[in-house]
Amino acid sequence: MSEIRIVDRDIRIFGELERWRVVLGRHVVDIAGFTGIKSCQRRLRKLIKKNFLSRQRILYGVPSIYTNTHKAKLVANLPKKTSKIRIENMP
Repeated sequence: MSEIRIVDRDIRIFGELERWRVVLGRHVVDIAGFTGIKSCQRRLRKLIKKNFLSRQRILYGVPSIYTNTHKAKLVANLPKKTSKIRIENMP
């Protein structure tokens, strides 16, 4: 099984996800400085596959949201508290 190398951009993503709690893919493009949406989506898929992020569909018609997993919080040295996603917090 291949490992994934966590880079500074990933740590920045984890930190911003922790800060905002609920983030859409289009926000990650700006947060992490990706040059395009496709490269951002590929990286997010890899992070999801390796269990650093989770993607959830909360409401019909609203794009999926991304949240940190426990593994991402350990790697980025973030607080380990978990928060429930509330619909009113969604962008």
